[in-house]
Amino acid sequence: MTRSRESKPAEHQMRPGGMPEKLAYSVPGAAEALSLSVDYVWKLVAMGELPSVKIGKRRLIEADKLRAFLKDR
Repeated sequence: MTRSRESKPAEHQMRPGGMPEKLAYSVPGAAEALSLSVDYVWKLVAMGELPSVKIGKRRLIEADKLRAFLKDR
């Protein structure tokens, strides 16, 4: 007999309208959030100015890294 795990809801910010805030963005999503071109965001990632993580085939940028990037500008 196997026991199912109880999942707890994620504890993160809620956006207006009750939708949970994203924890990470794809490069195109980050570009949209920053109002920058996708090519420029890829360049920032390649130069190491915008930290990212690779999960499977996807490259993701954590939401807090986007905020830190903007704050440092």
